[in-house]
Amino acid sequence: MTEQNNSTEAFPDIEIYVKRVELDAIRTWLSKHFEITNSKDTREGVVFDLKNTAKEAFQCVVAENVVKGGFASIWFKKNVTQWHTDRDCAIDAYAYFQLEVRCSTGGWEGEDEGGWFRFVDDDIKTVNWF
Repeated sequence: MTEQNNSTEAFPDIEIYVKRVELDAIRTWLSKHFEITNSKDTREGVVFDLKNTAKEAFQCVVAENVVKGGFASIWFKKNVTQWHTDRDCAIDAYAYFQLEVRCSTGGWEGEDEGGWFRFVDDDIKTVNWF
């Protein structure tokens, strides 16, 4: 999976879905990329307070079993990550977890609405998920 996104403009937030992943595994993955300064359980899910390498603070919300099939949502509320798009993040997550990962094919402002990238078995497919 070496294909990268050619977009130079970063999405304002990042959200991916990982199938049947445990919260501890997500916490470990996050800690490989960011400093975790706090975490707390909320109605939304587990909210992680993070800092990137530039020490910018932001939050990531992890909600387990939000989509049929046991998918967890991992949502970076503000994109101050190293990833420009959901797809870039999904590529990294798939490489780490080796579990099915899905993300939107585009941003939420009218481009490619409704399409999803599905990362599974070292392949990327576009699917209609819902």
